[in-house]
Amino acid sequence: MQLTTSLSDGTTAVVRSPVTNSVAGAIEIQELIDRNEWAAESGDPAAYARHLRLKPLAGVPPKSVILQVDKGDRVVTNPASTAVIRAGDLADRTTFYRNDLAFSANPTSPAVAPRFPDCSEFPGSSGGLARSTTTDIVSLFASNGSLVIDPDPFHVDDDLNPATPPKEVSEFEVPIVPPFPEGLNYLP
Repeated sequence: MQLTTSLSDGTTAVVRSPVTNSVAGAIEIQELIDRNEWAAESGDPAAYARHLRLKPLAGVPPKSVILQVDKGDRVVTNPASTAVIRAGDLADRTTFYRNDLAFSANPTSPAVAPRFPDCSEFPGSSGGLARSTTTDIVSLFASNGSLVIDPDPFHVDDDLNPATPPKEVSEFEVPIVPPFPEGLNYLP
């Protein structure tokens, strides 16, 4: 049974009667699922992200971190990465590689996001993407963790013809710009 009621702020709410468990073993199954989910948290980086800077563990100083996220990453999905960003308040420390923009500027590049920082296999890149992401990391170390740079612009050769001047493409967002990528975002 349910009842719709009006609240003082002008909204409505549905109030439902308590549900009675009439299925043998249902509560035990739910408790097992709850325990399994709780145990799985020990392997979730989002569960620890707040201890990096926001609430360091006792006796542990805050960490200087950089998070590099690829749009459409097939290893660590965008929803998993953005959970870490939110949990650790790491947006200001996140480099977001927009491989969709790089692919649209250079269709000969792979549609799969590269693994940071080993990106030298991109056709026409001459290792430029690897240098960009490595420069990002080196700047963080050189500044004792206080500087996260934007490695843009990255030059992309459209047709691998040396006579064609390269285009400038902004394929990095530093820091990442909300809303965060919550879908898988795989390129076709």
